[in-house]
Amino acid sequence: MGHNPTTCAKAATFTILSSLGLPFFFAFEILRKMLQAHSSVDGMAVISMAANVVHVTVGYYLTQHTTWGFYGAAVGRSISNVSLVVGTAVYFHLEPTYKTWGLQWQPSLARAHLMEFFRFGLPGMVMFWVEFGSLWLLSFLAAKLPRPYIQTRVNTVSDV
Repeated sequence: MGHNPTTCAKAATFTILSSLGLPFFFAFEILRKMLQAHSSVDGMAVISMAANVVHVTVGYYLTQHTTWGFYGAAVGRSISNVSLVVGTAVYFHLEPTYKTWGLQWQPSLARAHLMEFFRFGLPGMVMFWVEFGSLWLLSFLAAKLPRPYIQTRVNTVSDV
């Protein structure tokens, strides 16, 4: 695709380090939506703000004061995603609202509400596809610019 191999290797490592925290982020999102369905949003808002502070603090420290350099931002993002779940666990310990939810597994009821799940879930999925597709397109187009090495590096950092 015309990208510099060194930049591609760095971007691949950066992406891998950033992706390590994604399972924690998705778990947090599921828990957040469950709490929203029960009209409880204050705790999750505080947890999200605290995770942003963790992201900035850890990312800054790792990029500026350690040998992680460029990769420190990716590690900071992963640690921030882990802190979301840790914060949620602490919240559930302090406010055990989940005990009143009455969660149960009923396959027939799940099948009956499957279309409703898709109706509410598909727009979010399309949003993620468009977002990641646009990032891919920007990366592809950066390789076609007059100075692709510099442009690709700048684009990779801006995707953080």
